[in-house]
Amino acid sequence: GLAYSGWALEYIRESVVAFCTYSCLAIDWHLRAKAAFHLLGDLFNVQVAHMRVAGEHSEQKANHKAIEHLNFALLVANKRRDLASQAECHRQIGCEFQTLAQHRQAIKEHEQDLELSLRQDDAQAEGQACRNLGVSYVALKQFAKGLKLLRHAE
Repeated sequence: GLAYSGWALEYIRESVVAFCTYSCLAIDWHLRAKAAFHLLGDLFNVQVAHMRVAGEHSEQKANHKAIEHLNFALLVANKRRDLASQAECHRQIGCEFQTLAQHRQAIKEHEQDLELSLRQDDAQAEGQACRNLGVSYVALKQFAKGLKLLRHAE
């Protein structure tokens, strides 16, 4: 396998910050950083790299690619057994599906987000999940459900 020295890893970390404004280059550097962190066994930063790549794809309106990387991040969060990260992944995946007007799929993701938020007893995350669910239900013309969730989110 590839061996990265300490200075090379630091260079990659600094380069990721420097290139964040250049989306395609940022994606490349985030993927390099992900590979380096994977070699180090640093699952948290592998997950963060996937989420950053997803964010760049989302900004480029490449929502399906964003969803793909968010699903990779979710797999890592599951492996780490990190409920907050799992909820955040489901939340972001749901938002990507909302952007694509695939509200039924978005609802599935936001329901997972809500369930994980309730298990964590995180009122802010619960409110966000209810808001996202409400938006999708309203988009599907299920106004009673949508408005109830939106009221609960307040």
